Amino acid sequence: MSEPSMKAEKRCKGEGVRYPGPLRLCILLLSLILISTTLTGEVAQAMDMITLDNGLRCIFEQRKGVGVVAIQFWVEAGSKYEEPSEAGITHFIEHLIFKGTEKAGSYEIAPLIEALGGSINAFTSYDNTVYHIVVPTAAFKTGLELLAGAVVNPLFAAEELEKEKRVVIEEIKMGEDDPQRKLFKELFSLSYAGHPYGRPVIGFQETVAAATREDIVRYFKRHYRPQNIVAVIVGDFDIEQAKEMLAKQFVVTPEEASRSAWKATKATKGNDTVVIEKNVSESYLAIAYPIPPLQHKDIPALEVLGKILGEGDSSRLQANLKYAQALITGGEAYLFTPREDGLMVITATFKGRDYEAVRKGIQAELEKLAQKGIEPWELEKAKNQEKASFVYSAETVQGRAREIGYYETITRDPRFAQKYLKRLDALTEGDVMAVLAKYVRGKERAMAVVLPKKSDVKEPQSPKEAQKPKSNPHTVTLPNGLSCVLNANHASPSFAFMIGFIGGSKE
Repeated sequence: MSEPSMKAEKRCKGEGVRYPGPLRLCILLLSLILISTTLTGEVAQAMDMITLDNGLRCIFEQRKGVGVVAIQFWVEAGSKYEEPSEAGITHFIEHLIFKGTEKAGSYEIAPLIEALGGSINAFTSYDNTVYHIVVPTAAFKTGLELLAGAVVNPLFAAEELEKEKRVVIEEIKMGEDDPQRKLFKELFSLSYAGHPYGRPVIGFQETVAAATREDIVRYFKRHYRPQNIVAVIVGDFDIEQAKEMLAKQFVVTPEEASRSAWKATKATKGNDTVVIEKNVSESYLAIAYPIPPLQHKDIPALEVLGKILGEGDSSRLQANLKYAQALITGGEAYLFTPREDGLMVITATFKGRDYEAVRKGIQAELEKLAQKGIEPWELEKAKNQEKASFVYSAETVQGRAREIGYYETITRDPRFAQKYLKRLDALTEGDVMAVLAKYVRGKERAMAVVLPKKSDVKEPQSPKEAQKPKSNPHTVTLPNGLSCVLNANHASPSFAFMIGFIGGSKE
């Protein structure tokens, strides 16, 4: 659901800097006040939901006075709706939608939106394809007409099709060269064997190359129907005007055949590993654990578990495997929460080729967590990180529209965030420990690894022999009288600094 990252206090295994208890408590209480105040404030706007006679679901949220408006069309036609021979056609259509309409002609609509002072973009996922713009309130009518015209009546000009086909195929080639994209392509292929989520959204070179205009038009007519689209508008606009325009723009023609209802399918169970060698300077590892869909009651606890394991320097993977043991150079844990069953994914980057040592290190951290439990400050920090992600996502009209569209299409409840946050507030350590045992500990579905080629890498020293950060703080007084405390750590490619001033309530 949420993406990282908020930096927190650094807490290494048995050592490191931690704020004193009273100060840590003050920081925690302050963050809780700020987060709870925001969550009950601007995010909780009045929402107007209506299904028009043409079948289009509309969700409106007004923010008077902001001067801008976000318009998004969430088409419930993600890559999971493709036949195997159509792999990539959904994403291909996303590329073509903005390349001219019946009303605007062959002229691309992106420059027209930008000329209004707006921005335009789109993305494709497994479940949806989303087209979105942000325009000044004064340009609302024109912006809505242009975006709706593109989604309803695209030209699919033959010359643009061939041009974009080359672009998409080049994207696919670049993805094969990108170690992280390759890693996740293989991980999902293993994790979702026999399921459409196991195919890359972008498709394959051979299927994209084989796509014809007739294929694209047929797929478009099957899926781009009003009853398969959610219109989300957030900002400073007139709701009645929006309803009237959307009713006129989205018209169902009798000859269009509706698609059959989607039937959820289960992935083939397995416990597989794939190892790939590429010309890379470091190694990449990802482990997947099956979890239920987003609306399941266990998801808040799983999100918190992911943050305890892998968000920020004080998380278990970073503090113990990176800083204390020097086993990895980076590590994260997060959830993939689509419409159907999802995954918890733990990732790591490391030097050398010994991925089994990294895998065992991750398993040892999970076992330690299961045996010794969670510290209270870890639980509260993770809950606050998750709450904060909701605040950040709703700061802008486009962020709020994207949140509404996501929840409506994935859970069928655009107000899902409110229910989710109540579950999050009620979470206990026992809830997190329960999902650790139920979904993660010993429950690996698949692992993908990308390694440097043997000729390209020198094996690093073992973690015990590897150079660890040495504590060598010393104070230097500059000519201007400023005192500096320096602590060099040559094992890290980054640096941090803090400036303190004498002051506060103490006289």
